[in-house]
Amino acid sequence: MTMRHLLLAGLLLLGALAAPSMAKVKLVLLPQRENVRINFNAGQSLMEEERVVALEQGLNEVEMAWEGLPIVAQSILFTPVDGADMLTTLAVSTPPSGQNALIWWVRADEAGNYRLRISYAIRGGVNIERIDYAARADLDETTVDLTGRARIHNGSGMDQDDLTVEIGATPPIHAPLERDERKDLLILDHVTYPLTKKYLSDRNVENGRVQLIYEWTVPVEAGPQLPGKARAFLATGEEMGEGGKLDTFLGESRLPYVPRGEESKTLVGFANNIEVERTLLESRDLDVKFTKVPEGSENRPERVLWNTMRKWEIELKNHTEDDVVVRLAEYAVGQWHLEGDVQPSEVESNSLFYIDVPVMAGEEKTITYTIVQENVEPGDPVLPG
Repeated sequence: MTMRHLLLAGLLLLGALAAPSMAKVKLVLLPQRENVRINFNAGQSLMEEERVVALEQGLNEVEMAWEGLPIVAQSILFTPVDGADMLTTLAVSTPPSGQNALIWWVRADEAGNYRLRISYAIRGGVNIERIDYAARADLDETTVDLTGRARIHNGSGMDQDDLTVEIGATPPIHAPLERDERKDLLILDHVTYPLTKKYLSDRNVENGRVQLIYEWTVPVEAGPQLPGKARAFLATGEEMGEGGKLDTFLGESRLPYVPRGEESKTLVGFANNIEVERTLLESRDLDVKFTKVPEGSENRPERVLWNTMRKWEIELKNHTEDDVVVRLAEYAVGQWHLEGDVQPSEVESNSLFYIDVPVMAGEEKTITYTIVQENVEPGDPVLPG
């Protein structure tokens, strides 16, 4: 007797013990699907569909086959929607033929039409090919107007005639797709967030040239923000033909994935009216320790442990009419500390820290800081200089 026959015999026995009318097994092939949805929030394509299935009283063998479709079998979930209290899923099995299919053994208390919801992940099915954002800052640069479009591609191998797409917190979009069709969907329609403007000078980016960064928080009710290309614009207040407004293009960057409630930022360009210049004032080793050499030996003492220091002077010039805070990205290595009044505003990692420097409108300011790397041994990486 095969394993499937044993399973069937066991289920029949279970059904017989439960009620005398459950000895008959009906094979049910799932009918045409309806209410198909796809959700992109989990980092993969998650499909959800509903089908109305006619079940007999007693034990039913419900089979779902997907030959040629990229469904991940382990991800399939089967949930009754209507009359859930009348249905009991006794077991799930795969056919012995090895075909792409699953069989649910479902006991129905009464015969009737039942709505079933089936969800599953798909590989390379309907997917997002790209997301493009337009971030438009208002004239005062206190708010940002965000518009987003997603291009989706139907690579599932079949027409998606009744497809509903869910991306982030966007309301469901009805988007039927033919096989291999591409379609652009509006996923953010002029959503306005409070905007913070920040300035960053990183010695490893354009030799420390000051970057202008727009930053906003993705609200809990509006997230997550999916990764995509962002173009930033600044309103000029000038009107153009047919009621349009003239904007200044600031730059283009890549927006990362941002969970709801967390900060999003985009590099919009460089602030040419704010200057930062770094000068290395002093570089030397401290507290050097040597190997001990016996008196009369021809060997020379070798350095085995020391500290090394770098003293930096940073000159900042603010040619704007606004007070600003310039964030300096500085680099370290190994075990280190800063000496003097200037201390890190934030330490991101053992090798990267930030110093925030307020600079008033029209002001020129100079700060110095000394960084000491401790317990350096031969072959260790040392501070940049």
